[in-house]
Amino acid sequence: MPNFKLKLLLPFALLVFLLTECKKPEEETDNTVEFNFEIESKAVVKDMDLKLFTDFDFPNQYETRIEVLLYYFSDMYLHKENGDSVKVSDVLLNNPDAVEKNLQTEDVNTTFKFSLPEGKYTALSFGLGVNSEKNGTNNPQNDIGSYNFSHPLGIKWNTYWSWAEGYRFIMIEGRAKSDPDTSIMPAFTYHTGFDQFYSYIKLPLSIELNNKEKKTIVLKYDLDVVMNYPGNEIDFKTDLVTHTTLSNPKQVSITRRITENSKKAFTIIQ
Repeated sequence: MPNFKLKLLLPFALLVFLLTECKKPEEETDNTVEFNFEIESKAVVKDMDLKLFTDFDFPNQYETRIEVLLYYFSDMYLHKENGDSVKVSDVLLNNPDAVEKNLQTEDVNTTFKFSLPEGKYTALSFGLGVNSEKNGTNNPQNDIGSYNFSHPLGIKWNTYWSWAEGYRFIMIEGRAKSDPDTSIMPAFTYHTGFDQFYSYIKLPLSIELNNKEKKTIVLKYDLDVVMNYPGNEIDFKTDLVTHTTLSNPKQVSITRRITENSKKAFTIIQ
């Protein structure tokens, strides 16, 4: 009789064993994000998002149309409270899509994505323009052809001045109807460059990065500040052009004002 009960129990025990041992443990879900930090770079005029090829009344100026707006960020860093820094990028070009689409686009926003170390950060810094080494000043071996075609410093974007052997830092082009009695809108062109007009900007923020979620900040560039900063105004009617020709005092003055005002024109929105 005991042998009979044992024979009945053995299959049952084997079944329990198989069910217990063969059950695979649940796989852990990997919630790591590919990019944990995002910068949305956008241009505004006061509280209005800027749209290229769109006529609007520029504050304290004239009916205006912005057709080109490009600028470089170099040596971008995030900073911690204890003084440690993490490099975000060597060089970035804002709004390359406008060039990609032969400038026939309204959009001037650019989103940059990064995968950075976890931690708490209290400031973002960057150079506005191209640093002297990459600009070619301190690098006699500098060759724009050494960059990939689509690299931010590559020939695709047409930002290199061959005559000056350096890059344009900020490019603002458009038209302004300075005479209300005519439909003519004269063109203006502002191209800044050269090492003395490379500027450093550091902005406060408060952000904690981890590898499980994406954090985004908005980096705003306000053209109203660039053109209308008190005491440093630029008039679309009388300040028509600068190519930062160093022998031309008028052009140097316009470039200086655009550079100084631009340092005040950036803000971070979280």
